Amino acid sequence: MMKHVVIFTLLLTTFCSMAKATTEIDKLNQQAIALIDEDLDAAESLINKLQQEYPNNHLTLFYCGRIMGRQAGLAFFKALSYAEKSLACMEKAVLLAPDNITYRKGLVNFYLGAPAIAGGSEERAFKQVEEIMLRDKTQGFIAELAFYKQTKSSKELEKKLLSFEQTPANVALIAYELGLLYQQNKDFNNAHQQFLKALNNSDAMSSLKLNILYQLGRNAVFSKTNIQLGIEALTNYSKSELNTSLPSLYWAYYRLSQLYELSNNTEGYNKYRRLARKTDDEQLIKLLKR
Repeated sequence: MMKHVVIFTLLLTTFCSMAKATTEIDKLNQQAIALIDEDLDAAESLINKLQQEYPNNHLTLFYCGRIMGRQAGLAFFKALSYAEKSLACMEKAVLLAPDNITYRKGLVNFYLGAPAIAGGSEERAFKQVEEIMLRDKTQGFIAELAFYKQTKSSKELEKKLLSFEQTPANVALIAYELGLLYQQNKDFNNAHQQFLKALNNSDAMSSLKLNILYQLGRNAVFSKTNIQLGIEALTNYSKSELNTSLPSLYWAYYRLSQLYELSNNTEGYNKYRRLARKTDDEQLIKLLKR
């Protein structure tokens, strides 16, 4: 009996030590990636230390890939060296955690964004898309769509979007992407119809639905039609909880000011113009000065 107690105690101590170590490395990983926009050299220094201490931690390796990739984009003489480190880290992260979709998407982005001399390859990128598809059909579809957006002409992309099997899970996304494509080609009427289709098939207040609302308003500005619907869409958008991946609240205010100007509503125009001016976005500030 005493022997069993000793073994259990040793196992419990080992487990607690491992849990503590895991918690510690998680914290340090987050510290490293948090520095990527504040102090890239400090982020590199920390992630290098973490790699030496935890050479097989897949999250450390994935963050290494991101940090070295950022350095490659900013460096000149050492760009190739940084790109090679980025790829090596990402490939090892995928090797250690083959079912992690985020890691595989990171590899897709690297292969498509890097020149061939640094490891870029459309063939390798699509292989990762296929691997994602095997593990998660929805995420695979999103990855495949991203692949074609970066590698095909607008006409080829349109054909591909129209050829995709429309399921309840992807019909809104297909319509939204078609809307963006038509809008880019100044086919504003077809863009509007696709955004409406996307809106009617999207989940309540998802990031996709919020993007659709914003684009309905933006498209109304460009087309100078469907103005009231555009105002309603942007008003709903501006009242929603927005994350950093979405157009900012100030951009929504700016688009609303444009729509109120088109509808000859001076009060609405002045109100949203004042709100938009509170932005610190340099591009938007330039537009507001015109």
